[in-house]
Amino acid sequence: MGTSSGFTLYIEDRAGKGYSALRQATEKLVELANQSWVLMDVYIDGLAEGISVSLNVDREKAEAFGVSFDDISQAISAASGSYYVNDYTDNGRVQQVIVQADTAYRMQLTDLLKVSVKNKTGEMVPLSAFVTAAWAQTPRQLNRYQGYPALKVTGSAAPGESSGAAMAEMERLASELPQGFKAEWAGSSLQEKESTAQLPCLFCSLSWSYLWCWPRFMKAGQRLWL
Repeated sequence: MGTSSGFTLYIEDRAGKGYSALRQATEKLVELANQSWVLMDVYIDGLAEGISVSLNVDREKAEAFGVSFDDISQAISAASGSYYVNDYTDNGRVQQVIVQADTAYRMQLTDLLKVSVKNKTGEMVPLSAFVTAAWAQTPRQLNRYQGYPALKVTGSAAPGESSGAAMAEMERLASELPQGFKAEWAGSSLQEKESTAQLPCLFCSLSWSYLWCWPRFMKAGQRLWL
């Protein structure tokens, strides 16, 4: 077993249940882990959730108004942040053209919905005709591990416990995760797990080499003695 007491693993959402379900399952696992006498300092490693704007685009309505999704995306980008248009040359130097709404017109959530988008016939349609907006609690960081949405969990073994014992305890607790979620080791913890799994094969290989070589060594020794 390893001498380092720290461990790292990811909780993967393999069933596409969504971030909220993934967060809830991981928080429950961390809660159980911190109640175990084998483990300590177990936590979700990453940025906490924050307040952001959730936009819901009704694509059927947008299509009925003759507005493409790309045009909607560009309008929202320009209004809430900035949008690159093109370059131009000024006195021999290349300058970028960046479109951005003035500060006074992007301070409130309702300001965003007042932005208009040109449709296929050249008419201006406000975003409020097919976009709804609301404040929401959302993740500020989205991780993936082995292609699946995942949350990173780190922790340590309690004093007097090895990393192997801590990893075994985490595996026991992770076996109680809801269906669709799976724990996978990462970093040095994954290397330790793989090396530990190879120990029986290495032992068998050494034992076979010993049994194969020892009779020949004894015969050679006998001949040398004679």
